[in-house]
Amino acid sequence: MGDGPLMQSRPVRLEVAVDSTTSLNAALEGGADRIELCSALADGGLTPSLGFIGAALQVSEVPVHVMIRPRAGDFLYTEEELTVMRMDIEGCKEVGAQGVVFGVLMKNHTVDVKRTLELVERARPMKVVFHRAFDVTADLEEALEDLIQCGVDEVLTSGGDDSLEHGQQMVSSLVQQAAGRIRIMGGAGVTVRNARQLWDATGVDWLHGSFRGEAIAGSRLAMGDEERELVRITSREDVARVKHLLTIERQPAV
Repeated sequence: MGDGPLMQSRPVRLEVAVDSTTSLNAALEGGADRIELCSALADGGLTPSLGFIGAALQVSEVPVHVMIRPRAGDFLYTEEELTVMRMDIEGCKEVGAQGVVFGVLMKNHTVDVKRTLELVERARPMKVVFHRAFDVTADLEEALEDLIQCGVDEVLTSGGDDSLEHGQQMVSSLVQQAAGRIRIMGGAGVTVRNARQLWDATGVDWLHGSFRGEAIAGSRLAMGDEERELVRITSREDVARVKHLLTIERQPAV
């Protein structure tokens, strides 16, 4: 470390994914810059209830982006499922959500440009984020150009790998390819331990995580898969620590 001037940091943007009011409050108290509102994070995030959306908008002073995903599993949707997505997008617009999050693919693992473009147009003036369906496309560079063509505002990615830590080189390459035409948000496996390194290494516009703590027991009466009865809540302390770590100026090495 040297005694020269501190490095200029880009604006810190931290999005936290939540699926309960308890996690929502913890994320807001910890300093989240934006909320991704979901249900069933154990399934990768599904569309939350209208009541949860309304409650979040009442308490949040930061933008709320709503997951539009009608079921768990792949991202090949039937026309009936797309109708549900269209209706959910309209509902989000009516209650005043700032953004929506979705991803629609073709059988050949490419972006479904036609339907994505339709959903983007339907969502306006809300912001649109294409979620990690992007990471299962056959060619990430081609998929990125497709999303730019569709007018998507941001894409959430781990670089096609199981975590941002493993895919960070590809994410850095995607940031360079995007060249400001679309914002890149890095996510998957972001923790207090690795958040600063990933932020510095990738150059992403946003960092995304759920920052959930240890699982705690839910109801004594299991109403489904017993493992899913364990409840994981966002840690206010972890969100705050990540925000602090991202904000600290770093001196250049000499």
